[in-house]
Amino acid sequence: MAVVSRDMSTLAPAVGSGSDNASSQLPRMLGAAGFLTAAMAVAAAVFRSPPSDTFLGRRHKIGFYAGLGGAFAAGVAEMWAAQWVNNNVPSRCAVGKKLLCAAAVPLVVAAGFGGFTFQLKY
Repeated sequence: MAVVSRDMSTLAPAVGSGSDNASSQLPRMLGAAGFLTAAMAVAAAVFRSPPSDTFLGRRHKIGFYAGLGGAFAAGVAEMWAAQWVNNNVPSRCAVGKKLLCAAAVPLVVAAGFGGFTFQLKY
């Protein structure tokens, strides 16, 4: 057991304390969520058409592309916010945490409009 504790103690300076590590990960997580949202929205707009059996596919195809455009804009805004939060000012970190929680909404919109599925191989 002493070997494990000594190995972990050598990793502590590299990883940093819990609060420092969480605040340094915040811009990275926010930027990744924004990039994933924007990429999914672009992929859905390029490779998918509005479903024909829904309200958005019958008459209002612009609603499909407007929703994807909004998700793309939100993804770009999240990537911009990640750069803004990167200065690590405490008030910016508080705003960044709130933005990271709100980042789930455009991500779900992009995934929902894109119709992304998971395929499992047995």
